[in-house]
Amino acid sequence: MEGKMRRLFRIVPISILLVGLVTLSFGQTSTGTISGTVSDQAGAVVAGATVSIKNAETGFARTATSGSDGRFSFTNIPTGPYELTVEAGNFAKLVQTGIQLVVNQNAVVNPSLKPGGVEEVVTVTENAS
Repeated sequence: MEGKMRRLFRIVPISILLVGLVTLSFGQTSTGTISGTVSDQAGAVVAGATVSIKNAETGFARTATSGSDGRFSFTNIPTGPYELTVEAGNFAKLVQTGIQLVVNQNAVVNPSLKPGGVEEVVTVTENAS
């Protein structure tokens, strides 16, 4: 009987520890946020722009529309390298690469659109802040 109790006193703390570690591992996330404000070259905000992101490694993609204040936000997105594309009427399409999103980061990208036709594309390669 005493041997069973000793074994029980060893097993219970180990079981509690293992359950706690498993619970902690589920609580960790590997996501971040990409947000910013779309503006034109004069600094005026561009409302209604179509903003798209695509993870260069996994193909994960999302699309949003900039608000009346020009702002957009993609929350809880997987980490990794992203390409951001912005399209709006009477502006050249902008493609920005080199956005490296890390865990819990809010990568701020403030795209500046230049006037242009539908077929014109401006590519920017730089890291987000």
